[in-house]
Amino acid sequence: MTQKKSTKRALISSLLILAMCFTMLAGTTFAWFTDSVTSGNNVIKSGKLDVAFEWANGKDDPAAAATTWTDASTGAIFNYDLWEPGYTEVRHIRIANKGNLALKYKLQIVADGTVTDLAKVIDVYYFDPAQQIADRAALDNETAMGTLEVALAGMDTTATGALVPEGKEGNGLKSSEVITIALKMKTDAGNEYQNLSIGSSFTIMLLATQYTFESDSFDELYDENAEYPVVALPETITATEFAARLHAANGVIDGQDVLTVALGESERSTYNNVAAQYYLGTNTSPLDTIKISNVKFTYNPDDDSAALTVGELQPFLNLNDGATFENCTFDGVTVSPWGNNNTPAKYATFTGCTFQNIAGRYGIHQNIAKNLTVTNCTFNCERGIHTNSRETESITITGCTFTGIAASKGALCLAEATEIASATLNITGNTVDTSFLRNLSTNNGATPAQLDAIANNNTYGSLYVY
Repeated sequence: MTQKKSTKRALISSLLILAMCFTMLAGTTFAWFTDSVTSGNNVIKSGKLDVAFEWANGKDDPAAAATTWTDASTGAIFNYDLWEPGYTEVRHIRIANKGNLALKYKLQIVADGTVTDLAKVIDVYYFDPAQQIADRAALDNETAMGTLEVALAGMDTTATGALVPEGKEGNGLKSSEVITIALKMKTDAGNEYQNLSIGSSFTIMLLATQYTFESDSFDELYDENAEYPVVALPETITATEFAARLHAANGVIDGQDVLTVALGESERSTYNNVAAQYYLGTNTSPLDTIKISNVKFTYNPDDDSAALTVGELQPFLNLNDGATFENCTFDGVTVSPWGNNNTPAKYATFTGCTFQNIAGRYGIHQNIAKNLTVTNCTFNCERGIHTNSRETESITITGCTFTGIAASKGALCLAEATEIASATLNITGNTVDTSFLRNLSTNNGATPAQLDAIANNNTYGSLYVY
């Protein structure tokens, strides 16, 4: 009996000791050998690829501090329109690396428009490094690289090079380079080369991209296949060519601010009063939805057609489709979107467009669309917007500026207002230097509320024509 009690006491004591140990362990932490190192000020920053393009008169010493250099992006390097046999122009061209990345470059000469035979009788001389051409005779013993016709085709394989950032020159690499280009019209060019041009103009373009100089964890070849940028060049085409291009592109064209469409009088589709009309599609072959951006449209009438003072661009559209114009310029050209077979198209939208030099017509004329939206456009012409849809659902004209508006014509004319009362009108934030409205009043369908909204939310000289 005594032994059992002793065993029991020992067991209880052991359990109490274990409980105390667990309690002590719960308040402690384990210790390990430790250390730490921090790497601060890590940098991930892209480099800067920046190239400068300048020119100077070829008669001057390209190395002289007094030589005047002009930024080539501010204007033409070669700009003369009275070339004749023997005429010579010489230019130094300086290309400099202004960034902190190495680069490779090439020069291209690209004509805007058709290259005529004049390019065959202008010799091109190319000097690398640059050479001062003090007088015309300095070229007598030099060999031309070819004619301008040849240069237009292959200049980008001749005028090439690589430049490192300033301060990293060496091993045959420089941070800037100067070359000399001379153009000389052949002295044996005959009368057949009179009154010609190298396109409407030509562009000397400097393209640059990364070069294999900086190294990564492996070598310097990570950018050996770097491609030159693709740059859109100025281009002028006819209305017929534009219509064909528009159809081929399923109705979507972005001119990138370098495409000009010249509406020639002789290629007009028909005419109406003072306007020569140009169809983009026809009643029998209407376009699907079209979107035209960053294109300039001009009208170039023949000398014997002075009565046709304005070109009228007419997109013919399928009934459920519409036309969108963004950031386009209409110089002497009015726009008149039509639906198929004179039935209203679904919509016509103009955003950020400019209308100018349009005599006797509206910038947007006889708009045959159920929904018209004109936003942030500039009208510098006698008249602004003319709507003529008999199925008007909405008219939105906001943030537009109208200058030079004839006081008797008004910025906005609603010729057919039979459904205006039931249409949604949002005409706000516009500025008109003279009269605003023509053919819009309670007498021809507008409600007092609609007129009050227009009167109170726009700036104008007069609400109505006078």
